[in-house]
Amino acid sequence: MILRPDRTPAGLCRISVRALASVAALNVALAAAPPRVEAQATGSPAGEARAVERIAAGLTWRLIGPAISGGRIADLEVVPGTQSHIYVGAASGGVWKSVNHGTTWTPIFDDAANLSIGDIALAPSDPLEVWVGTGEPNNRNSSPWGEGVYHSSDGGKTWRLTGLEETRHIGRIVVHPTDPDVVWVAALGHLFGPNPERGVYRTTDRGETWQKVLHIDDDTGFVDLALNPADPSVLYAAAYQRRRRAWGFAGGGPGGGIYRSTDGGDSWAEVTEGLPEGDKGRIGLAVSGRDPALVMAVVEAEEGGIFVSRDRGESWTRVNELNQRPMYYSQLRIDPNDEERVWLVAGSLHRSGDGGENFEALPMEIEYNTGVHVDHHDMWIDPGDSRHMILGNDGGLYSTWDGGDHWTFIGNIPIAQFYDIDLDLADPYHVYGGLQDNNSYRGPSRTRRYQGIMNRDWQVLDYGDGMYAETDWSDLGTVYVTSQNAGIVRVNLATGDRKALKPFPPDTTVSYRFDWKSPILVSPHDASRVYLGGNRLFISGDRGESWRATDDLTRQIHQDSLELMGMRPDSTTLSKHDGASGYGEITAVAESPVEQGVLWIGADDGSVRVSRDGGGTWEDLTDRVAAAAGLPFPYYVSWVETSHAAAGRAYVSLDGHWDDDYRPLAVVTEDYGDTWRSLDRGTTWAPLGSGLPAVPVDDIEIHPRENDIVLGTHGRAIWILDDISPLSQGSAAVATNDAAVQLFAPRPAALFLYRNDVPSMGQGSFRAENPAFGANIDYRLAEATDDGVSIEVLDGDGRQVRTLGGPGAAGLNRVTWDLRHDPLPHDTTRYEVPSLDAGPAGPFVLAGTFTVRLSAGGETREQSLEVRPDPELPVSAEERLARHEFTMTLFDLQRVAYERGIEAYDLERRASDVLEALEGAEEVAPEDLDRARELADEIEQVADDWRSLNSDIRNWWTGLRGKFDGGVSTTGSLAGPSDDHRRRLEQIRGEAEAASARLDTALEETAPQLDALLSPPERII
Repeated sequence: MILRPDRTPAGLCRISVRALASVAALNVALAAAPPRVEAQATGSPAGEARAVERIAAGLTWRLIGPAISGGRIADLEVVPGTQSHIYVGAASGGVWKSVNHGTTWTPIFDDAANLSIGDIALAPSDPLEVWVGTGEPNNRNSSPWGEGVYHSSDGGKTWRLTGLEETRHIGRIVVHPTDPDVVWVAALGHLFGPNPERGVYRTTDRGETWQKVLHIDDDTGFVDLALNPADPSVLYAAAYQRRRRAWGFAGGGPGGGIYRSTDGGDSWAEVTEGLPEGDKGRIGLAVSGRDPALVMAVVEAEEGGIFVSRDRGESWTRVNELNQRPMYYSQLRIDPNDEERVWLVAGSLHRSGDGGENFEALPMEIEYNTGVHVDHHDMWIDPGDSRHMILGNDGGLYSTWDGGDHWTFIGNIPIAQFYDIDLDLADPYHVYGGLQDNNSYRGPSRTRRYQGIMNRDWQVLDYGDGMYAETDWSDLGTVYVTSQNAGIVRVNLATGDRKALKPFPPDTTVSYRFDWKSPILVSPHDASRVYLGGNRLFISGDRGESWRATDDLTRQIHQDSLELMGMRPDSTTLSKHDGASGYGEITAVAESPVEQGVLWIGADDGSVRVSRDGGGTWEDLTDRVAAAAGLPFPYYVSWVETSHAAAGRAYVSLDGHWDDDYRPLAVVTEDYGDTWRSLDRGTTWAPLGSGLPAVPVDDIEIHPRENDIVLGTHGRAIWILDDISPLSQGSAAVATNDAAVQLFAPRPAALFLYRNDVPSMGQGSFRAENPAFGANIDYRLAEATDDGVSIEVLDGDGRQVRTLGGPGAAGLNRVTWDLRHDPLPHDTTRYEVPSLDAGPAGPFVLAGTFTVRLSAGGETREQSLEVRPDPELPVSAEERLARHEFTMTLFDLQRVAYERGIEAYDLERRASDVLEALEGAEEVAPEDLDRARELADEIEQVADDWRSLNSDIRNWWTGLRGKFDGGVSTTGSLAGPSDDHRRRLEQIRGEAEAASARLDTALEETAPQLDALLSPPERII
């Protein structure tokens, strides 16, 4: 739970520009329909907003992973005095907590409106006091921003937003060692523009109020803080001046430096003796726990490196010039048990045994893509045993118990950062996508496995920073994927063969530029035609074997001609253009699915162009788009989406965050770009579905057959909203509000059995959910009903096979029918459940056409539903019928065993009560007591007969029902019965008839005889 001050617009925090960066996202939110359905907005905007919100809220998102490779870890903390209680902050995936050494994890920050984590801090005096600063400090071109500082007093169960929302990126939080009310925060401020909310902040009342105690200017924030553990009035702060824009990055300036306070932050002074002169970039700080006079810093500067102070920061000495990619790392750690052992946490993990004089890079990745991932951002060293460390990097989380010689990957945190996804037309379909610094993957949308979707179900397709994936819709065995800067390959899925296809200039007079995330597209008209975006559009008619290049389609502005923080970058600029290798590169490519050859491109410099002749000639639409969006200059084009209904209609989304503008911006044209208007199809908005955390969404796809929405998130892997067909079916009724009750046409459902094909793997393996088994029954209620709804399922002959209840909430509701007949009663207060019980569920129905009947508020609605046989199981219709008849007969026998079993068990309990009463009575003849015991034994034997029969029927391991339906984690069979099955059924039937006769005798004769042995006032039977 998150508590917010009234000043925070919680609803607006749910909308992120990154989520709107793809017009596919806008299509979902606005049209609420599959790709080929474009509903016009009509009716009252306020009423429609309420209706849309109620419909959209009735669906639930499903995470499918993977956790096979992590996303970027920004910070990790371990509760002092433990090795098992771990907090992990993901750069864009929230906060996760483990209390068992990482065996299992719980996301504890998902109610927050922003999941980009900069730093986590635990109060040394009370580890239940937890602080989280949102907004990662690592300056990437893909870095998301935060919304302030949160506090929890119960170990992360509940959270309170304390303020500092406009600081956007938090570098470090430090809590006073003995007074948890006192906290200091290093706030970087906006990455993409100037703002005053940056500096060092302090609270003395646990975040009720904040005071800015150190500020340099509107371009300079603070990236690190360190505290003297022996004297918390002494603090060190690292000032950092940096700016990123779409065209480049400047990672330093005159504002950078190290500051020290000796009065708890009331006053500060810059320390300079021995430190580099001139501009400084990112600085990382560390104070020794054993010798607080020892302070170390890794400093980005022309004469930068690693510096040591042995007099509490008064003077410094450079001991090593090592500083690997400072804008992205700059983390130092001093071993709490040996101040001579120092670690530089960077691209590689560097270890020193002599206080930083010399370093060795640990050989953690012996061969590429094996061992431990590179690009490290935080490391915890166990104060009780320095051989035990936990490491967070771009690949996720690792632990070592031998000082870093060997590491274990903790592969059960789904924080993957996808840039793009695509879907194929297999059944079930696969999801493809590229991960930030973690390869490109392919995985299933669902499995037939009892455990769900596991890491083992995902397949690496290509390496590097995975970017775009495009399936060949004419060939399920081929996919195109790209890595950074247009490293395009065509992959044979059967063999893994990867053919590199990146265009190469014809001679030295021609230059090609490619964006970090260069888009690719397979034509919807001709699967042999492939498009690749650079500064030109590259067009192939032979699946990438050869390319035709257009002219340069960008504004051709060199990145060094544009200012960053008032200066043009030059050779002296620190971390110059890190993460921005070029400018003026295509970022979006689209072709109209309605009219072949109508092509659209968008670029990082705001260029928008259209071609109506397959790329031969182009019209520049850049200024028209900027004017329609009301922009002072062209913004970065995040996507172009073409209409599936009109050839001249296209949507363009603009990503203003590069220019420190966080509004959702999108425009639409109906006439091939001649005129544009702001996107009026977004008049009403509603959160789509429930269960999805507020994570950046980089791509959205809608499966054309299944009507599933699939999200590629940049921080929480891939999510699916199963079966959104009610949204498109409901559009007309929502707009006109003419139906109090609406039952939507259900998607066909298939019968199959889950399998268990993995061994017992403990509780630490990642498992994602499959979709709910069966048929989704979706309905909309205009008004809530306290009595809920009634649902009947009828077979082709009109016989009722199932009755279900459903919620009566206003809006969209979903009930899933498991394709079974009505279950048996299951009164466990009277029925003794047999060992390994298969349960009371009814048999599967026979595949065919059914009628779903909904009754609500005195109204009735009907829809037809098709239930299909298992498409992968070669069983004839005759055999399916034989199985159905057999299982129905078995179910009738199971009902008899349940009902008569309850009679027998009730009788046995009553007989036991009589015997107990006789044994406790004062005057009972010995022969009467002996006789009572004989009669009670006879009744017990009758009850045992029914225990045996119920087990023979219902035990999923040895029982007859288990041979067909399996158990909770075992597989049965959808095939017909064998001769042995039939003989066994007849044997059980005969045993049941005999047991039933014995039960009747016990009820009519044995029980009255036993009861008669009691004196009349004591009789209980």
